[in-house]
Formats: sequence, C-alpha cells, structure tokens
Amino acid sequence: MDYPKVSGLVFQKGDPETAYASLGEGRNLIANGPLAAFAGLTQGDDIRILTPEGEQVFHIVAVANDYLNAKIATAYISQEAMETDFHSTEDVLLQANLRPGADRAQADEQIEGLVAQYPQFRLIAGQEYYDENKRIFDAAFLGLYIVLGFLAIPSLVAMLNTLAIGVIERTREIGMVRAVGATRKQIRRMVIMEALILAALGTSFGLMSGLYLARLAVGGLAAAGFPVRSSFPWTGAVMAVSVGILFGALAAVIPARQAAKMDVVAALRYE
Repeated sequence: MDYPKVSGLVFQKGDPETAYASLGEGRNLIANGPLAAFAGLTQGDDIRILTPEGEQVFHIVAVANDYLNAKIATAYISQEAMETDFHSTEDVLLQANLRPGADRAQADEQIEGLVAQYPQFRLIAGQEYYDENKRIFDAAFLGLYIVLGFLAIPSLVAMLNTLAIGVIERTREIGMVRAVGATRKQIRRMVIMEALILAALGTSFGLMSGLYLARLAVGGLAAAGFPVRSSFPWTGAVMAVSVGILFGALAAVIPARQAAKMDVVAALRYE
C-alpha cells in the first residue's frame, strides 16, 4: 500500500504491517480511536456498515489514529473495498511527500499551479498545518499560565492572612519567648520558617494532586480514542516548588516584622 509511504497511523492495537496488508484481503478495516470508543469496539470485533449494496460486515484488524482525523470517527478501508461496496473511485484526499533533496519552493510552485486546475481541491502544506496547530496549542497554554497567575495572587493573600492571624493568636507565646532571651531576629526567622514549611507542604500536595489529575486526564483521553503521551514535567515541578517557596517567603515578610516588633510586656499581658 502507498498510504504508509506518505502518511501513517499511530497504532493503539494491532501490528501496522499486518493491519495494512489485511486491508486488501476482504472486508477488513482499521478503526480510529473515536470510532472504537463511540461504538464500543476493539480489535477483532465486527462492525456493520451501511453501503449502497446494503449492510456489510467489516472486521476490525487494528485500532489506530491519524492526526488529521483525531476528532472524527473514521474507518480506513482499501481502495478495492471502496469501489466494490461503495462504488466510489473518486479521490477526496491526495497526499504527497517531497523527494529527498528536492527544491521545496519550486515544488510548491508546481503543485499550486496543478491544484489551481482543480478548484474542488484545497492545498494544505503538512508542516504549515502542524505549525498552525502548534501556535493554537501555545496560545492555549499561555492562557492557562495567565489563569495560573490570577489564581496564585489569592493564594499569596490567603497565606499572608493565615500567618498574620497565627501571629496574633500567639502573641502571648511570642512574648514569653522574647522574655526568656529570644532576639527579634530569631522571632522573624521562626515566622519565616513556619511560612516556608507551609508553602512546601502546600506545593507538594498541589503537585501530587496535579499529577494525579493529569494521569486521569491522559487515561480518559486514551479511553475516548485520543491517545496522548505523558511525561513527568521536571522543569515545571522545579519551577512550581521554587515559586511556592518564594510566595511563602513573601507572605511571611509582614507577619514576621510584626512579631519581631512586639513589645514584650504588652505581649505577656495579651489575652
């Protein structure tokens, strides 16, 4: 078959070489992930498809996905099956690869001139298509980062409020510590260390929750026929921990200063 030479499928179930060869051996088809998920089918099942000759039973030899049809329930069959069962020999999609070392600019010009003679066809450059989708994904991720920034500010305020209330509630204890010889610097350090511990714990639980939800999302997408690869975001994890600890330190500045400036006598009288 010529299809694997110009494109390709990402196989979830089945062997690519065997699956492609099976398409020319009777009514066999390759189902993509959305079709398999929506119809509740898998490799080895049979599916009834309505054709001009009535219902025909096709055997699913593999489950595989193509980026162009990532969201559309699609079945891949041979040209012979299209002609026999659907009486269709018209091409609706033509794919071509440039030969190694070919002049892309010259090839594009020739292809555009050829396509201009067939207005029913639209020319799409594969690399440009992927680049366009990459820009869309980059914009989506940028939006998520902006949302993350908006969510981070309230968390900083919440931590600041928690530390300030904690200092007020322990006014007498802080006064007792100061009375037995603790310096203002030690009091400041105590509040800052508490804030860093809280920030580290909160960031750790946040990372674990995020990784767990990401795992669920990957599994859900795979079950729905959209297989995606997951990888541990080491850079993102380090940045998250760093930002969390930085926010903890920033939130502790004002409460630590208030705790260090407390009057010892007034603090011991506080109830």
